[in-house]
Amino acid sequence: MKNKLFLIVLVVMCMITRSRVQAQAQTTSSTLLSKSPQVLNVLMATADTETPLIIPKGVNRIRITPRGGDIKYSWKLGGIDLGVFSTIIDGSCYCNKDIALSAGGSNDTLYMEGSVNGVVAEIEVWR
Repeated sequence: MKNKLFLIVLVVMCMITRSRVQAQAQTTSSTLLSKSPQVLNVLMATADTETPLIIPKGVNRIRITPRGGDIKYSWKLGGIDLGVFSTIIDGSCYCNKDIALSAGGSNDTLYMEGSVNGVVAEIEVWR
């Protein structure tokens, strides 16, 4: 009788734990997934010339992949010339899943320069 009772208690505990894990996984996945992906291709026709891109409102995730050369980027106007930039090497990508932009603010524009003429920034954003 003790073994049966122990087995019943164990099964019930497993069911409760499983339900909690499933509920937590559903909540976590629904809050982490961004919706409405959009692809933006930006041509930087002339090397070392700053090209601005206004990020669409509501974006919370971004991925940038250079094609045809490296990309320097900055969130600050004139930042590349001032040395306030990061570089994305051709064949790699930059990803940010927790981007926080101010609607109409100074940090909703991305400034980019290609290392050679004709670099394309393949940009994917999610809301």
